[in-house]
Amino acid sequence: LWDMPNASRAQRLLHHVAHLVKPIMRRHGYHIPRLEEFWSRDSYGRTHVRVRDKTVERVQLGLRDIQDPRRFQPIGQIIETLLHELAHQRFGRHDERFWRQQQIHRDEFAAL
Repeated sequence: LWDMPNASRAQRLLHHVAHLVKPIMRRHGYHIPRLEEFWSRDSYGRTHVRVRDKTVERVQLGLRDIQDPRRFQPIGQIIETLLHELAHQRFGRHDERFWRQQQIHRDEFAAL
């Protein structure tokens, strides 16, 4: 979001978070063609999937505080959101399998 304050910091943060979770992505065969920032008062992350073949087109992360877009979320929250969005690559709905997969991602990240 180049029109938001500290846009270059946001870009560096996206690269940093992607680098931190890259081992998990490799291990599970996940692919994110585009990782983007977005800002919403309702959500911290979104995964956009092509309906036709159910492939991920892009993942959007809310990097900024929902009350004040000039402030950034703690990096732990951003990583948690990305791990959540990765679980959506395996299971779309928030069912028991999804939550188990997200916990696997958390455990793997903690081991890193």
